[in-house]
Amino acid sequence: MAEFRYHTWNDKYFPHPKEMLEELKAGGREMVTIVDPHIKQDTTYFVYSEGLERDVFVKKRAYEMIADPEDEKPANWNDTETILDLEAVKPEEWNDDEDGEWVVPTKPNPDYSGHWRPRVITTWNKEKPDEVYNGHCWPGTSVYPDFTNSTVREWWASYFKPDGTNAGFYTWNDMNEPSVFNGPEVSMDRDLIHSGNVEHRDVHNIYGQYFHRATFEGHANHRRPGQRPFVLTRSFYVGSHMYGPMWTGDNEANWAHLQAVLPM
Repeated sequence: MAEFRYHTWNDKYFPHPKEMLEELKAGGREMVTIVDPHIKQDTTYFVYSEGLERDVFVKKRAYEMIADPEDEKPANWNDTETILDLEAVKPEEWNDDEDGEWVVPTKPNPDYSGHWRPRVITTWNKEKPDEVYNGHCWPGTSVYPDFTNSTVREWWASYFKPDGTNAGFYTWNDMNEPSVFNGPEVSMDRDLIHSGNVEHRDVHNIYGQYFHRATFEGHANHRRPGQRPFVLTRSFYVGSHMYGPMWTGDNEANWAHLQAVLPM
């Protein structure tokens, strides 16, 4: 691919992809190319621009910080506080017998911020439209198709139609948990919005399978109809075996990792 733009060729390193694939096939080999769900945010990249036009990407709501309208000032709240004025000096003309015992005066405490303010809360501004969510992954700033939507999966599958250079290879789906380098737990924020106003927290575990399925359908419906394609996936869910093999992530050769993967 060219600069992490999936469904493209890097012409510098692969100037003759068709001939390369034919040579591999003649040797009894198949090519497997990696395709991840993050789409480089670049208006010159056709997948990104077409996705924007079709409104296929995961959204984020317009949240803003406001004063809590239900927060009330306590009845015993003090807006000011005084402290002893330690710099005050008893006047020389002060007479304790006539004026009484001299008492150190007080002054406002300059370090006290006693002005009451309502607490600040985060709220969803329903007057503002949802925005396309972007996160950081291998291409840099990236957007993520909403594969929970069947129309989006059909759109994604269409990129696997033979174009003269892509008919002879299969696909490896990686980073499809999905991975977001600057997101919570290196993934998507759980309050992002999918089709039908469904929050990501409710579909997180199956997002990777939907992506895997869309890629599988691209191969099965367009690239090699009637054949079961090889589509490898890192993220999987119950039923993922219908769409291809999976591997257990980028594990290390140690007992702890073996213990973690055996239940899978």
